Amino acid sequence: MGNPGTGKTMFSTIWASFLFFFNLVKKPTVVQIKVAQLIGSVLGETTKNTTVQAINPSKDGVLILDEAHALAMEDQYMEELLRVIFQNMSGGADDKTNLGNEEQGQTTIIFCGYKENKKENKSGGEIEGPSMKKLMESGLLINILKKLSC
Repeated sequence: MGNPGTGKTMFSTIWASFLFFFNLVKKPTVVQIKVAQLIGSVLGETTKNTTVQAINPSKDGVLILDEAHALAMEDQYMEELLRVIFQNMSGGADDKTNLGNEEQGQTTIIFCGYKENKKENKSGGEIEGPSMKKLMESGLLINILKKLSC
């Protein structure tokens, strides 16, 4: 978590190299992708995008989810994306999220985003945008994890 331009993504990439060097991940693969690139235009497309563009290529390596503060926007697409990620993190992916990934690998996922995201509105006041802090406080992560454990 940090402000724009503080090196979150660069640090995460370096950290991924350390994870491989110390044998904490099997492959030196690092997939860096912005959350917005995974969101589909219809429900179900986010699952496919996330699996094909992020989960499968980063198998046994590291996935860096850049601009993860966007996950704090509570909508069906963000919830779908988080569900797919958590299912794959727990190794409990079903046929819908496995999409041809015969052998389930371990993926380490690093979430990069703004701790706080305040923007100035037209009248000069501040409005709060999506942030990692908001994501953690929203209960959205807990609700998704509860649904997956049932």
